[in-house]
Amino acid sequence: MGENYPNSAGEEFLNSMGEDYHNSTGEDYPNSMGEDYPNSLGDDYPNGTGEDYPNGTGEDYPNSMGEHCPNSMDEDYPNSTGEDYPNSTVEDYPKSTGEDYPNSKVEDYPKSRGEDYPNNIGEDYPNSKGEHYPNGTGEDYPYYMGEDYPIGIGEDYTKGTGEDYPNSMGEDDP
Repeated sequence: MGENYPNSAGEEFLNSMGEDYHNSTGEDYPNSMGEDYPNSLGDDYPNGTGEDYPNGTGEDYPNSMGEHCPNSMDEDYPNSTGEDYPNSTVEDYPKSTGEDYPNSKVEDYPKSRGEDYPNNIGEDYPNSKGEHYPNGTGEDYPYYMGEDYPIGIGEDYTKGTGEDYPNSMGEDDP
């Protein structure tokens, strides 16, 4: 119960109804218990299990309601659990759990959990056991398990619901 901020368990701003932090409905950082970000009990970043940011399971900014971090309804990265933009409903990548665009319903690769795309077991795309695009609901090839097409168990096209050869157990045709 400092000079300006009641129910403060951090350095300055916990449960503040004043100008800036914690449960703030004003300009900057709601649910902030620290100096800058929400759910912060320390100096800067609440629930930080990494180097800097609270509730971060990825590299940068989870559970942030401020300028940059996850669960942000602000400008960039809400509900981020990956490296960059998980569960983002803002500009680019919603529900991302991979490095870049998991569970993305936006441009390209939803449910990706690999290096680039969620649910990726192969080299590039989600649920891929081959080379390219499993369970893709984006631009190219959903339900891939082969090299190119969805649910491919062979080299090319098994049970493909994509562009070319669905239910194919041979080389080309279903």
